[in-house]
Amino acid sequence: MKFCDKLAKQRKNNNLSQEQLADKLNVSRQAVSKWESASSYPDMEKIIQMTKILNCTLEDLLDDGTINSTNSSNKLNFNSYMQEFLAFITKTYNMFCSMNLKEKLKCIMEMSLLVIILIVSSAIIDSVIDSLILDWFTKIPIIGFELKNILFNLIIIISLIISIIIFIHLFKIRYLDYFVTIEDSNVAQKTIEEPFDKETEKKYIYEKAKKEKIIIRDPKHSSMSFYNLLIKIIILILKFFACIFIVPIVVIFVSLIMVGVISLYHAIYAVIFLLIAIGLIGAVLLTYCLIEFLYNFITNKEIKFKKIFIISILSLIIIGISTGLTVINLLDYNYIEGIDKLELVTKTEYIDIDANTIIFPDPDIENKYYNNQYIIDNTIEDKKVKIEINTPKGAKYTIEEYNDRKFEIYHIHTSYDINFKGVYDLIINDIKNNVIRDYQYSAQTRMYLSQNTYDLLQNNYDEYKRFYENEEENY
Repeated sequence: MKFCDKLAKQRKNNNLSQEQLADKLNVSRQAVSKWESASSYPDMEKIIQMTKILNCTLEDLLDDGTINSTNSSNKLNFNSYMQEFLAFITKTYNMFCSMNLKEKLKCIMEMSLLVIILIVSSAIIDSVIDSLILDWFTKIPIIGFELKNILFNLIIIISLIISIIIFIHLFKIRYLDYFVTIEDSNVAQKTIEEPFDKETEKKYIYEKAKKEKIIIRDPKHSSMSFYNLLIKIIILILKFFACIFIVPIVVIFVSLIMVGVISLYHAIYAVIFLLIAIGLIGAVLLTYCLIEFLYNFITNKEIKFKKIFIISILSLIIIGISTGLTVINLLDYNYIEGIDKLELVTKTEYIDIDANTIIFPDPDIENKYYNNQYIIDNTIEDKKVKIEINTPKGAKYTIEEYNDRKFEIYHIHTSYDINFKGVYDLIINDIKNNVIRDYQYSAQTRMYLSQNTYDLLQNNYDEYKRFYENEEENY
């Protein structure tokens, strides 16, 4: 933006007419008009007075090429970014040339330490994000690992760009802002001007040196075009991540509403369903805040942090109250492990036993998971096992049978397959009776066999173990 355009903009921002500004500068209105029409250009003294009157900096008024300039079509001007980057390199080179040896060593040591800190910090942050967030993507079928690798590489790119931005910014405010030089052939003597706006701290100090140059110290630490380009790249990558995360969050939002409606419907059976529904309302509100934040960020709309904060606090309060009341209500429930108070159906199976028959699990081990019981009954014919399987009404059971080398294996599962309606009825019945049950033990298997058959099974199992131990040793 040119000086004439900047001057008109700053004047209007301060609600001043051309005549009012002219009076404050002790010039004619026509002079101000010529400045704004680019017919003439004020001297440096008048420009400094303008910065005080218009409450702005020199950068806000002077022609600065690519600094803070934007294309009217909002398109990226990579030529300007490259020129600014080359200018940055030139300023850095001139700064080092103007330093003495002690200053150079100090600068190199400080910047090297900063690089090490940035590398270590980035590595720690990347590993934490990888373990806490990206590992979840591996659970997605087919594309999970590829998606994780893509996201991890994007995170590394973001970390690298952020590290570069931090390094450049700290280098600029620590060193470069205090060594920038501008040639001025009209300067013949050195003068130092005092800060002209102490209240707003918008000040520049000008040193006019005998070597015909002006040293500008920039306490505002204005940014550079290529520096802003890096920030734009980071924002684009963050928006890409936001687009990815908003999809599962919307799915969670809809799922929470669905589960909340189901819980509210079942409140007629128990108070605990009502408490769960209330907690889900809080979770829905919290998820909505996250969706609104991501949506506004992606679409560049204003993020109403106050509204989001208030709703988030309210939702957390609702979740906290609901959780507390749910825990209190659960204290009235009885925990049951097994088939107590269940309507069971008994089914009977027979298995023939020979020298190669194995029934898992081992008769000598604790069979809590399988809920199997071996009962010695010498009235049972030798080499036969009578199996009684007690399962809840509506459940199905299976006896897994397969051959493993020379052994015939029977795997007795007391876990059971049950249809959705059966599970639903089972859980609702328990909740009505204030019961919480460990459903993996909700079936029972009794195996009746003679002592001889029991000993045969035990010998077969010992032979089975020896067989595989020998194979492992030979391997």
